[in-house]
Amino acid sequence: MRLPGSLSIVLAIGLGAQSIACSLESGTDDSPDGGLGVPVNSCRNIEDGAACERTAGSGVCLSEECVSSTCGDSFVDGTREQCDLGKDNGKRDSSCTEHCIYACNDDSDCANVTCRTASTCEDNLCVKGRAVPNKTTCGDLEDKLCHKGDCVSSVCETAADCDDANLCTTDSCVDEVCTFSTVVDGDEDSVECIADCDDTNRDVRGDQAWYPDCDKDGYGAAGAPPANTDATTLCSMPTHSPLTCGLVEGGWTTAPPTSSEADCDDTEATANPRSTWFADCDKDGYAVLGAARVLGCKAPKHAPTTCSAGGWTRLVPTTLDVDCDDTDATKSPTTEWYADCDGDEFASVAAKTVALCTKPETAGDACQDAATASWTRRAPADTETADCDDARATVNPSVVEWTNLRIDGQTNLNVDFDFNCDGAEENAFVQLSGSESACESEADPALATCAARSGWTLATLPTCGSDAGFVSCALDGVACVATLEPAHVQSCR
Repeated sequence: MRLPGSLSIVLAIGLGAQSIACSLESGTDDSPDGGLGVPVNSCRNIEDGAACERTAGSGVCLSEECVSSTCGDSFVDGTREQCDLGKDNGKRDSSCTEHCIYACNDDSDCANVTCRTASTCEDNLCVKGRAVPNKTTCGDLEDKLCHKGDCVSSVCETAADCDDANLCTTDSCVDEVCTFSTVVDGDEDSVECIADCDDTNRDVRGDQAWYPDCDKDGYGAAGAPPANTDATTLCSMPTHSPLTCGLVEGGWTTAPPTSSEADCDDTEATANPRSTWFADCDKDGYAVLGAARVLGCKAPKHAPTTCSAGGWTRLVPTTLDVDCDDTDATKSPTTEWYADCDGDEFASVAAKTVALCTKPETAGDACQDAATASWTRRAPADTETADCDDARATVNPSVVEWTNLRIDGQTNLNVDFDFNCDGAEENAFVQLSGSESACESEADPALATCAARSGWTLATLPTCGSDAGFVSCALDGVACVATLEPAHVQSCR
């Protein structure tokens, strides 16, 4: 820099005279600060940031004035500052602190971090060490564990690992770390969780009263006093049985027994204000699927709209308890079917039975001969309904025909012709002392009959299936004609 003249400064020190001449001439040095970092005394035409001397000490040239350097002015004064936040220091931005000194100069300047190896100083910036193995104890904190380089309360695989048994916190496992959030009012019943008996059920509050419920159906009898008349109100159900239930081991309910919610029968769990009644048109105690229904303690007095003369049932029409025909009371899930092994609609007194709405498709192991087997709803109660030989369809209580052939395979000689199962043998022909002369006597034209009847020629009846002489007497015009059969066979049933 060229000045208007030459400036000579002579300093005399001690006894001798020594001269120090400083000549600042334009063009003598190309450095902005007077050369080699030597501070200049004047900042005229000097580049901003050059070092300069001030009365109060070192400074920097800014806008051709020598001023005191401050942190953040984009210049480093070289004495108090190592870096400046507003200047590109050639290092990472975070290495220069707010005081314009580096974050670190060596490893000792860096603090170590729990759950990591020793920190290091790299490029004037502290770098955390590597994470130690997971589940390592956090230094002196024995109740905490290291996880991915951080100290956490607990590590987990599922939310179940985080259960703290506190109903007022939501426990979750996020990125293998347990997290807990406070539940304020989980069931939104205006009672905070910490004061609520059950914060998941808005019907259960912190001011809960318990009412006797002898049949344990969730409803108390009208007028039943709550438990807190003789004990304090409890969050959990009282452990003793209500005194009003007597010898019955009753329970408790939190539902106040108001007029509309009182139990109509506290000894029957199926009878309460929410009992469902199903239309039962044939009044057999069963309803069809999709039957009309109403709610109430007792069965409605009116008949269902689906059947004018029907009734109601509380039995839910499920797969096993559905009515197959709601117009026929004899057809229901409890209809009893009896094995009919010979298929003649009669069962023996020893027949196997099943209870079904409809007739079983097969006899299964109920009969030896499945080809002829069937089922009947006729109960084998007596000689008029029970089959005495369920292996032969020709033998049953409905037989009215006479036969002179004994029952095949029958060994009881007293009843080997008992085809109608009444326990005895009936003879078809019982007239004795039949004779040709008696038959040929005068006929009765008015009645169109013969005076004599057909009959055996013997004095006693022949046994079933045996033969004997027999006179048949029949009207022929106006005369009776006798026909002798020497070997007529006695028929029975």
